[in-house]
Amino acid sequence: MPGSLLYTQKTDCGLLARPLNPYESRLQLNEENVKNKAAVKTSLSGEIRAILHLALPLALSQLVWIGISTSDIWIMGRIGTLELASGSLAIRFYQPFYFWTLGMLSVTTALMAQGL
Repeated sequence: MPGSLLYTQKTDCGLLARPLNPYESRLQLNEENVKNKAAVKTSLSGEIRAILHLALPLALSQLVWIGISTSDIWIMGRIGTLELASGSLAIRFYQPFYFWTLGMLSVTTALMAQGL
C-alpha cells in the first residue's frame, strides 16, 4: 500500500511486517515482507503460541479464584448458617465495587499501552 509505513518485528519464525498505523489492522503481506507462504503459516502458529503463552496463566488464575471462592463458601457453611448468610451478603455488596475497579483498571492499562 503506497504511503503506508511499516515496521518489522523479529519473531522466532522470521520477520513479520506490521503497519505502523494502529488503525490499520491487516498485515501487509507481499514479497518484500514475507518470502513465502510457509513463513506466513509459521508466523501464524507462532502468534497462536504467544497468545496461549499469555492466556494460560490467566485462565489458571481464574480457576484458582473459583476454587478459593468455593472453599470459602464451603467453610462458612460448615461454621453455621448465619455466617454463610452474612458472608454471601458481604460478597454481594463487594462485587459492584470490584467490577467497577476492574473496569477502570482495564481502561487504564489500555491507555498506558497506547501511550507506550
